[in-house]
Amino acid sequence: MRKILVKNLLILSIVLLAAGCAKKQDKNANAKNETNGVNAEAYNNLEKVNIGGEKVILKYQFKKGDKFSYKLTTMTISDQSIQSDSLKKSKTNQSTTYIFDFNILDVDKENGADAEINISSMIIAADIDGRKIRYDSKAINDAQTKQRFIEYETIINSPFRAKINIKGEIADISHLDKMVDKLTSFRPGQRKLTPDEKTTLMNNIRDGALRPITQLIFREMPNKEVGKDSTWSEHYPGNLAGVFQLNYAADFKVEDFVKINGARAAKVSANLSFKWTGNKQGNQDGVSYNFSDPKINGGGMILFNIDNGRLIKAETATKVEMNVQLESKDQSQKTKKSTRKDISTNRNIIELL
Repeated sequence: MRKILVKNLLILSIVLLAAGCAKKQDKNANAKNETNGVNAEAYNNLEKVNIGGEKVILKYQFKKGDKFSYKLTTMTISDQSIQSDSLKKSKTNQSTTYIFDFNILDVDKENGADAEINISSMIIAADIDGRKIRYDSKAINDAQTKQRFIEYETIINSPFRAKINIKGEIADISHLDKMVDKLTSFRPGQRKLTPDEKTTLMNNIRDGALRPITQLIFREMPNKEVGKDSTWSEHYPGNLAGVFQLNYAADFKVEDFVKINGARAAKVSANLSFKWTGNKQGNQDGVSYNFSDPKINGGGMILFNIDNGRLIKAETATKVEMNVQLESKDQSQKTKKSTRKDISTNRNIIELL
């Protein structure tokens, strides 16, 4: 299950950076593609609100004692094909649903929040080459099941803290001792962790699991007033396949203002452009490789409550495709060639409960 978690979190981090869409690009070229994977029509039927020439600031508003919950649903399909002497195919289809419970413990002078966050529920359904796997954190799971899904058992019902500013940036994540204690309790008989090992484990949990999925709940907003048709951009570095260094530019636009359950909300779309650098050809451990240009496509829509400063819903879809030709020699020095294609599609839906 560790491979499933790592793959899922990799896609989550890509979606966090690429909350929009892009088409195949030449090196150092920028381009846009129409929205792919997100049903924009569902957002077009919302009642529009005329705010005149008024402009608003899309900032998060926190109050001490506030409690609220979000549901995060991620759906990931990973296809891999390897063509050598024969064709080998592998397919993973995974759906994961999280429930996040937030308790605002304090608000600082800049109106940022110190929040206690608890992932109170997680349901996973996966199909790996026809082998079905299911995990429900609320079920009565035996010791063997808990050991099998140790990564998930570690973060479930283990409250942690996060500092969140008014833009929605996760500034810090802390109080992970309970998670480390739970993780080590699943491995009885092992020696006690040293302080350095415990710190390393906390860092891995924070940056490899908690930060990517928690940041999805808080889409970052601009530091300026916006009106209809206002735009802004965010730039992020990235890495793909350990070969390509990516520079994303996510371009956001206020499409309109709408009414949802009596509240005013900004409807924001997002598009992605990116540049890449790196050597597509190389040799590692006696295996030469030749990558094709990476392909990233996707689309996104965000609904943000401008009256109480809270994300109502966000939906993003992305597709990442990698192709590589591999060449090596066997023990008899005979040249072996193969091609490998990896396609990962992901859809994320965040909903305020």
